[in-house]
Formats: sequence, C-alpha cells, structure tokens
Amino acid sequence: MITVFTTKTCAYCKVVKQYLTTKGKEFQVVDVEEQPEKRQELFEKTGVRTVPITQVDDQYIVGWNRSRFAEVL
Repeated sequence: MITVFTTKTCAYCKVVKQYLTTKGKEFQVVDVEEQPEKRQELFEKTGVRTVPITQVDDQYIVGWNRSRFAEVL
C-alpha cells in the first residue's frame, strides 16, 4: 500500500502524485493539515515535519527523490 502525506499547497506533493499516477500505482492521500495528528505520527517515525512523505509498505520516502522511488517501487 502507498500513502502520500501532503498539504494542498505543496508543489512537490503534486509531483509525487503525478509520478505515481504515471507509473500506474494506486495510492491514498492524507492531508496533514486536515489531520494534524498524522503529522505528529510521521514526525515520530521519520524525524521530519516536511511534506511530501510517501509511505510504501513499511518504508518512508521524504520529499521528491526519483531514484529512491525507483528503488522502492
């Protein structure tokens, strides 16, 4: 399962979602502005407060990193 943690104004979040769509991957989106408790959970797991954070199974990708996406997907 793939989850993209995002905000409405995040430009890199849009890039990540577009990349996943282009690759034919299904994903869910969690807006951390609407669900602030998710931002805290992510901080506890990753140590960062930025978005996008993409969770692929039990792995986290912070930001937009094409090579990391290629590796994990």
